[in-house]
Amino acid sequence: MRGKRRLDLDYSLIRASFGYRVDHKFNTRNQFSIGASGEKMRLDMRNQRIKDGDTELSDMVNITNGAWLGKGWMNWQHRAGKDFTFNAGVYGQYFGLNGQFLAEPRVNMKYDLSKRQSINMGLGMHSQLQQMEVYFNETAGSLTNKELSPTRALHAVLGYDLLLGNACASKRRPITSSSATRRWKECLRPSAS
Repeated sequence: MRGKRRLDLDYSLIRASFGYRVDHKFNTRNQFSIGASGEKMRLDMRNQRIKDGDTELSDMVNITNGAWLGKGWMNWQHRAGKDFTFNAGVYGQYFGLNGQFLAEPRVNMKYDLSKRQSINMGLGMHSQLQQMEVYFNETAGSLTNKELSPTRALHAVLGYDLLLGNACASKRRPITSSSATRRWKECLRPSAS
C-alpha cells in the first residue's frame, strides 16, 4: 500500500431558517420596510485517509458542530415625483459562533427616463461568511478559525434598464466592488396576472 492514499469523505450541512417582513406605506411617496431572519446551521463532516505505510483509515477531520446566524434590515423608500426613487437602509448580521455583529449601510437611486428606460446607481457594504467547515477547523481540540471575520466589500453599481417589450427586459450594470468588476444581462418574464 505504500504510496497509495485512499480518501473517504462524508459531508452534510443542514440549514433551518425563518423570516418575517413588515412593510408600511405612509403615503404615495414614502414607504418603510423592516425584516428579520434567523438560520441554524449544522455541519457534520468526516474526512479519512490511509496514510503512507498504514493499512487502516485515520481521521483527518471529524466535525459535528453548529451555529446561529441572525439577520435584520430596514429600508426607507422615497418617491420624489413620478420619475425619481430613492432608497436608504441598513443591513445587520449577528453570527452566534463568535458573537460578531456588523451593520452595513446601503443607498440607491433610480431615475425613469421614460416608461421603458431608467438609470440607477447604488452604493453599499456587503459581507459574506466563509464556508462553515472553515470556521470549524480544529487544531489541538480548539476551533482555529472561530474568530474569522466575514469577507467585506464596498459595492458601487451604475446601471441602465431597457424594457424591450412585454416579455423581456435588458439590464446593463457594471458592478464595481473593492475586489472585482463584472457585467450581467438578464431577461425577465412578466409575472402572470
